[in-house]
Amino acid sequence: MFHRILVPVDLTGKSLAAVDMAYEFAVQTGAEVILLHVIETIEHVQFEELNPFYSRLENSARKGLQEFSERFVSNKLRVDQAVVYGRRSKEIVDFAIGNRVDL
Repeated sequence: MFHRILVPVDLTGKSLAAVDMAYEFAVQTGAEVILLHVIETIEHVQFEELNPFYSRLENSARKGLQEFSERFVSNKLRVDQAVVYGRRSKEIVDFAIGNRVDL
């Protein structure tokens, strides 16, 4: 059975179906759900040069993840949130491997 479910989200309505499915799995199995948002970095520009811009994106992402987590928390389900920087597909795969995600 699944113990750790990773749900990459873009924090738009398009992600809600995946979050809903993870919620149902968590209700049925007691699995921990991790909501992950990847902030795409801009190539060929030093991260520090855009630090204020990235900080605003991260603050917004954390608020969105908190909203997506509310239903889990209110029903006492295990949910975690993570924000990482980089290229979406690579960061999602690396996060899944590094955090022993099984779904």
